[in-house]
Amino acid sequence: MSDFFSSLANISKKTCPLTGHYQSTYKDYDGISIYKSNKCIYGLENTNSFKVFLLNLSVDERFNLFSLLNEYCVFHKDKIPVVLSNEAQIPAKSNDYEFFRYKDISKKFPSLGAISLRVLKNFAKKAQDSDSFEAVQVAPHGGAFTSTMGNNYESFFSRNFDHITSTIGSLKKEHYVSVTTAGTSGKILRVTLTEEGLTHALEAVDKSSGAKKSTRSTQIKPQCFVAMKFGKMADIVVCDSIGVQSIPLQNLEKAKKDFRAKYNLELCVKDKRDMDKFYKNTLHTLVESELKIKCVRVDKQRHTKIIVEKIKEEIDKSKFLICDLTYHNQGVYFEAGYAVQSGKPIIYICEQSHYSNIHFDVKHINIIQYDKKKPDALKKAIRETIKEEDLA
Repeated sequence: MSDFFSSLANISKKTCPLTGHYQSTYKDYDGISIYKSNKCIYGLENTNSFKVFLLNLSVDERFNLFSLLNEYCVFHKDKIPVVLSNEAQIPAKSNDYEFFRYKDISKKFPSLGAISLRVLKNFAKKAQDSDSFEAVQVAPHGGAFTSTMGNNYESFFSRNFDHITSTIGSLKKEHYVSVTTAGTSGKILRVTLTEEGLTHALEAVDKSSGAKKSTRSTQIKPQCFVAMKFGKMADIVVCDSIGVQSIPLQNLEKAKKDFRAKYNLELCVKDKRDMDKFYKNTLHTLVESELKIKCVRVDKQRHTKIIVEKIKEEIDKSKFLICDLTYHNQGVYFEAGYAVQSGKPIIYICEQSHYSNIHFDVKHINIIQYDKKKPDALKKAIRETIKEEDLA
């Protein structure tokens, strides 16, 4: 029911009595007050007495109810959960709604010892639905309840950031999640499910349901982040000089003109190369088409985030990186450095004629040198590395 509001007219914004979020999407429909807060769509009994009842609940009780409704939405995409008063009669089965009395659904809130597993199961369900180990953002707040909105506190069943940190810590200790922190401060920015976490969560679901053997797929397509210089490039040399520089091909004519005017020298083009074509025909073909690993090129993604944050997010979600050091691109070094800090495996490659130009800090690392005229040899080397390091 994620597209519920898209087909309705006269939709308004209203403060939600559960979250305190004043910009919740709202609609009175079928005698139910339906809200959308964060990504959760849920309904509340539309009577004055139930509205008063909700207002008399504590902030924690309202938050707990919202956490349970959010959990229901994670596992049930086809129905909207609706909370009724304790005295209400449960309507007949509906194709669109699942009805709960408040007293019944509130009993489902997890005990302290059960929170970690419930959190893990939610993460696993989201991963299966998106076929990706999506990162969950979480950050401390200043105490106001509304500031927890957008920070995914409901995914951790707690308004207390110390409790959330403890839950994340216990999951990280078991290698069920990976955690991205901010520099030396240690502040948690993102939490990402691991393959071990997915497997454990699904085994727990099967155990609780009495299944003897899991029939579910525990395989989420792994992701590879590709860091390299994209676009068409030209290697140029100044006549009577042994120096070689690389510039974007689109800047070549201007560079020739500037050198001629300033130094009365001519630039000679030593080589031209289309790195977009190299990515598509070699790296993408090998990684995504042959090995069935999601190949991520962040400059082609549509998003509204600051590019550096998007890069970090995609690296966090990736199982490994391929970094092409050809053309000595500073962005590639930044992405590789962040990956190293995050503990991500990196396959380094470099076109052999550019190897002498790479930074001395990385020359001690195993780097696959390749001949651009022999793409099959490069594919073989990357394929063998992925197999030996168990990255697929």
